[in-house]
Amino acid sequence: MSYVSYPLYKWLNDRLGKKSVSALITVSVIVLILTVPAVFAINALSKEIFAGYLIAKQYLASGASTISCDGNFLCGFLRSIGLSEPSFTNFISDSLGKATATIFNTLTNYLISLPKTMANIFIAIFLTYYLLKDGRKLVAYAKSIIPLKAVNQNVILKRFNEVTYAVVYGNVIVAVLQGILTSIGFFLFGVPSPLIWGIVTMFTSLIPFLGAFVVWLPASLFLVVAGYSSGEGTVLLRGLGLLLYGFFLISSVDNILKPRIIGGRANLHPALVLLGVISGLAALGVVGIIIGPVIIALAATIIQIASRQKSFKVS
Repeated sequence: MSYVSYPLYKWLNDRLGKKSVSALITVSVIVLILTVPAVFAINALSKEIFAGYLIAKQYLASGASTISCDGNFLCGFLRSIGLSEPSFTNFISDSLGKATATIFNTLTNYLISLPKTMANIFIAIFLTYYLLKDGRKLVAYAKSIIPLKAVNQNVILKRFNEVTYAVVYGNVIVAVLQGILTSIGFFLFGVPSPLIWGIVTMFTSLIPFLGAFVVWLPASLFLVVAGYSSGEGTVLLRGLGLLLYGFFLISSVDNILKPRIIGGRANLHPALVLLGVISGLAALGVVGIIIGPVIIALAATIIQIASRQKSFKVS
């Protein structure tokens, strides 16, 4: 958070001339950016889950054959693949029971861990404030204790900045933008749960060799198939429209903006990026998506420095 918001802090500090005030305003902006969308997202997600639960209960109580789809392509498509069959009905019933138990357990665990969560949030905000205010001092101190020559210290710090810049601005920001575009596109073309799929797109966009197309492409094909099977031309047109929207808008963001933002600064092999993302995610959670590639890049840089020094001594 400190790294991403540092340009805003610097801009404020250049005009206000007060580090404490600039850092406080920056942290307040971060809190608003994270809180306001989260409130809307949780509200929308809860409504979608509740609506889906009621529809599923209605299917179980009345049977799929007694419910009018009213032009709903999802309802018609599910009916065409045998929603009214007993095996499918039993599957929905079991899924509802498991989902109810999972939600109850999740809420219980969340309430139990709420004090710890609040403490973690406070610590994160607290540290962000001081990293903005005194970050340069920390970098200077870290540089002074690195047991390497000054030229190699500069190489490591430069490499750290390059990879962090590339990962944060080139991957995270583009992924967020692709998630937003996916949610908008799914909403416009009538795909259920656009908010959820937008969040999923954000995560798939961060993983090399996957990207946003693994979300919007199946959704558009689903619309095409549903429209063709149900004989509804409007649904078919929605599928084709989403296909064009995803190709020319969602994926174009990745192909156009990311190379410009990164600009070759990372200079890291795609296989190492993939290794850093997956291993970082497994070891550190979501934050590992950013930290993993940075660790891999720094390790590679240190190996290169050691290799050059060894070659110099041998020669």
